[in-house]
Amino acid sequence: MSVFEDANFRNATLTGAILSGATFTNAKMAYANIDNALLRSAKLNNAVMNQAKLTKSDLTKAYARCVELSGADLTGAILKNVDFKFGYFMDANFSGADLTDADLSNTNLRNANFTGAILTRTKFNNAIMTDCVF
Repeated sequence: MSVFEDANFRNATLTGAILSGATFTNAKMAYANIDNALLRSAKLNNAVMNQAKLTKSDLTKAYARCVELSGADLTGAILKNVDFKFGYFMDANFSGADLTDADLSNTNLRNANFTGAILTRTKFNNAIMTDCVF
């Protein structure tokens, strides 16, 4: 498994990358293009991914506690069983994403867009959801 702890991927292009099980703890990934990537069971805790593009990426069972995804585009992403606890998602776009069994407890989701998202058994305990769109 690849380890990218504290790595700087700002503005990087990782489109279609196969990074399942990779570790990105504390990585800087703001503005990165990570569309159509395979990130199953990846470790993204404390990663800074503001304004990143993750459209149609598969993050099934990823561990992403305290991740920053403010303004990120997660349109059509597969986010099943992802642990997003304590994350920051202000203005994030989850349109058409599959968040089945995802845990978004204690997150800031202010202004997030969930239009057409699958939210089966998704946990939003203590989440800030001001001005979200469903």
